[in-house]
Amino acid sequence: IIMNVVKEAIATAISQGAPAYNRGRPDECYRIYKETGSGLLETGVVPTAEATVLKDALSAASQQSDPDAQAWTMRRAFDSILDGSAALRASISTQLASGATEFPIVSYDSAAAAASGPQWYAMDDVIMGGVSSSSAAYDAAEQALVFAGHVTTDSGGGFASVRSRPWAGWQSMGAAKGVRMTVKGDGRVYKLSLKCDDGYDGVQYQGDFATSGSGGYEEVALPFAHFTPNLRGRALTGVAPLQPQLVRQVGLMVSKFAAQGGTTPGFRSGAFRLALRSMRGFV
Repeated sequence: IIMNVVKEAIATAISQGAPAYNRGRPDECYRIYKETGSGLLETGVVPTAEATVLKDALSAASQQSDPDAQAWTMRRAFDSILDGSAALRASISTQLASGATEFPIVSYDSAAAAASGPQWYAMDDVIMGGVSSSSAAYDAAEQALVFAGHVTTDSGGGFASVRSRPWAGWQSMGAAKGVRMTVKGDGRVYKLSLKCDDGYDGVQYQGDFATSGSGGYEEVALPFAHFTPNLRGRALTGVAPLQPQLVRQVGLMVSKFAAQGGTTPGFRSGAFRLALRSMRGFV
């Protein structure tokens, strides 16, 4: 009940502040957000995780001189409370403080776990004239998310992929040095793609990982330091490194293009299948 009240107050502030910002009045927007954040803290009933986010945002904004920056500092804090990422980060901090070296990001070991995770949609080479196809769906027998389909270089294509809708849970990666996945593949090399905004196009950070095709599940570790910025299949230089705390969308891909450039080792046209049972952050 308390969190409902907090979220309602924040939603009201955004409904008033966002139009002011769009009218060219970031100062008015910031005033509304500041008053709401301060007012919530004065009640003394805001849960610890969310209260810490508000205090930090108010403190940071007070040291900024640009109203636009101040408004966005508060808005990001509000969004993290609304989407649950503030509480998630607090939970992870508690786990790590107790000595844990890994923490769960997403799991598909049950239908309930799958339902609480992100939604996925296909994003294949048809967008550039290709004819590859794929899908991702929870498989109860596998207890995994299964990414499967057919990839081909016909008609100028060469990749098949799925991407999650923006999901707050991905931001927990900010507490990790990389991710460890439990997967079952078919001997192909796949990509994990990380996107730090809610947009459709733009820069993605990608890391290749090989699967053995042994028929069983295996562990694959991907340090964030090894991810390469990519744009439409091309590795980029001069781009800032991945900031995992900003990840909003995640993708799985099979492609003839390697993350670091060139051709993916052993790429072949044909059917593919990758099962993802879990993803964890490691520190």
